[in-house]
Amino acid sequence: MCRYSAHVRREFERAKTENVLLSNFGLASFQIIYGVEDQIKELCFTGVDKIAYRKSNVEITWQSLLAWCVFTVNGVPPNSQIHKACNYIIRHYNELTAYMDYDMVLLDNNATELAIRALVMGKQNYLFCQNDESCHYVAVMYTFFATRKVLGINPEKWLSEIPLTPKEKLSELLPQNWIKSNPQAKV
Repeated sequence: MCRYSAHVRREFERAKTENVLLSNFGLASFQIIYGVEDQIKELCFTGVDKIAYRKSNVEITWQSLLAWCVFTVNGVPPNSQIHKACNYIIRHYNELTAYMDYDMVLLDNNATELAIRALVMGKQNYLFCQNDESCHYVAVMYTFFATRKVLGINPEKWLSEIPLTPKEKLSELLPQNWIKSNPQAKV
C-alpha cells in the first residue's frame, strides 16, 4: 500500500504559522524529493532506471526526514501541526516511501484530486437534494460541467446558448457535440 506525499507536505505548509524553522526543514526535504521526480521526467526515465534513480537520489533524504521527525516529535506540543506532520511520517513511513520500489506509482496524487474535486463537492451537495430525481439532475449537471472543463469549452459561451436552443436540439448542447460546431469557444 502507498500513501501520497502531498498530504504530509501540506501539513508542513500549515505548520509555518506555528514554527517557521521546523516547518521549513520538512518543506526543504520535500523540495528535494519533488525535485528528483522532476529530474526523472526531464531524463525520461522509466522502469528499473526510474526506480534506481529514485533510490540513489531520495532514499537518504527520506531516511534523514524520518530521523529528524523521530527527534522533533518529542520536543513539540502533541497538538501542534509539526507534531501532526512528523507523526504522520513516522506512522506511515513505509507507505510514503513505497513509491520508490515501483516505477508506475506516483509521489503524489494531486492531479487525480483536482480531477475529482467537483465529484467530491457534488457528493456533499447531494445530501441537500430533496429526492432521487433531484440528485439525478444535479449529477447530470456536474457531468456536463466536468466534460466542458476537460474539453476546454468557455463556460459563458456554452451556457449562453441554452436558452436559445429548442428542446428538440438539446443534444447539440452536450459538450462533446457543441464544441464540434463551436471550435472558437475553447478557452
